[in-house]
Amino acid sequence: MSSSAKIPARRPAKTASKTASKAVAPAKLGLRQTRQRGVIAAILEAAPGPLTIPEIHQQALKAQPGSNVGIATVYRTLNLLVENRRAQLVILPSGDTRYEAAGHKGHHDHFQCKTCGKVFDIDACLLGLAHGAILPGGYRVEGHELTLTGQCPDCAAKPVKRMR
Repeated sequence: MSSSAKIPARRPAKTASKTASKAVAPAKLGLRQTRQRGVIAAILEAAPGPLTIPEIHQQALKAQPGSNVGIATVYRTLNLLVENRRAQLVILPSGDTRYEAAGHKGHHDHFQCKTCGKVFDIDACLLGLAHGAILPGGYRVEGHELTLTGQCPDCAAKPVKRMR
């Protein structure tokens, strides 16, 4: 094949859900394009907070009814997305690992509901520490991760069950 030969462009994968239709094409991420990768990337982009692997898997199955999105595919895709800096790990104080799209929201902190366990993005930095700031004692700030805990609005609105 000569160097001037054109390789036909791939068509974007058709998806079965509105979330998946907003997917970042895996080919644009430097990855081979598959429907499953597109769905998983879209799930991370649309999530209101970091998700567990089972949550991502369940949403992928809903997005592609009758598909063969296996749990191993979710693990492999997440590893590829993390390696390519398109997803990042969020490790909560409890040690639980979750995933979120990298960089699309800039720096932000998290809130974990102690009642339902959901984790939400807080679209602001509550500490306001600049990169490179020097703390008392000479500690230089390179970044931080903050997870607040308490009750989300839905759980806080539920009446408290009283024991008799």
